Formats: sequence, C-alpha cells, structure tokens
Amino acid sequence: MSCAEKTFEVEVPEGESADALLKRAQDAARAAGIALVGDARGGSFRGTAEGSYVVSGRLIRVTVTRKPGFVPWGVIEGSLRKVFR
Repeated sequence: MSCAEKTFEVEVPEGESADALLKRAQDAARAAGIALVGDARGGSFRGTAEGSYVVSGRLIRVTVTRKPGFVPWGVIEGSLRKVFR
C-alpha cells in the first residue's frame, strides 16, 4: 500500500442530517466490503483504501491515508463519493 495521503470533501445534502448520511454510508460501505466505523463526529474506514472522516457542520472531510499504489486516486475518490452520498 502507498502511504500517500489525500483529502476529499463531501457536503451533507440540504434537508438531511450528518447522522442520516452516515447511516446510509455505513450500509453502502458494508455492501462494498468496506468497514466504516464511527458516528456523526468522525470515524475511520478500511477496505481497498484506509483512512478517516471528520464531520464539520455540513461538510464531511474524508482523508485517505493508505491505498494501493496501482489504484488511481480517481477510482478511490469515486468509490468514497458513492459511499458518502
């Protein structure tokens, strides 16, 4: 795994709470084989890539701390955006 680090931001949709978004994210992560643990303040994930997330108001900052070197960042970001949608 590569030790490069990159942060992506996901906005909580209008009219929705971070709790509701994260509940959906946990379900989507589980279906994709990703372990996502945490709450509406922050947590971590582990799958093809590993990292953490922090909730700040209506913004979720997802930081990838480890990923396979052969997997492009675009693939990692796309997968995370599908989980945190």
